[in-house]
Amino acid sequence: MTESNSKPEGPPAAEAREAEELEALKAQATEYLDGWRRSQAELQNFRKRVEREQSEALARTTGRVLARWFPVLDDFELALREPRDPQAIEGWAAGVELIYQKCLALLREEGVELIEARGQAFDPAEHEALSHEISRDHPEDEVIDVVRPGYRLGETVLRPALVRVARAAPPDDPAAPEAND
Repeated sequence: MTESNSKPEGPPAAEAREAEELEALKAQATEYLDGWRRSQAELQNFRKRVEREQSEALARTTGRVLARWFPVLDDFELALREPRDPQAIEGWAAGVELIYQKCLALLREEGVELIEARGQAFDPAEHEALSHEISRDHPEDEVIDVVRPGYRLGETVLRPALVRVARAAPPDDPAAPEAND
């Protein structure tokens, strides 16, 4: 073996090799950073596209549902144009009743159900008590009257029924309403 082959590297050669490795690592880090930035931009674009598509889908669905109410509004407009003289009032009232039935049918077609309340046990998940009234005709906590109907869509209560609820009369309370026989 000759000495030229076994000669250790000098400081300039080691520094040059380290500088090359450092440059390679910097280039790799820059490449990774650029890839990360592209991925972030793609993610932002994806999020914006999904939000836009969801907004458009909601607008289409809302428009479809609302457009089904236009004939009902037309019917109301016609009813409001009719003269309400005493001779025509019964026909006018029957027309308004038909419009109301049309409204209920539209709600049913969309899956909305009327919450049955009268005669039912008070349920705070579906009913909102307007008052509690002493009654001998009804058991405690029975709904005795519906002031405003409630509606549900599937299991979701859209609006609770506004109700009057029975409270048991004390047996010796002379002020409590008597039961009608």
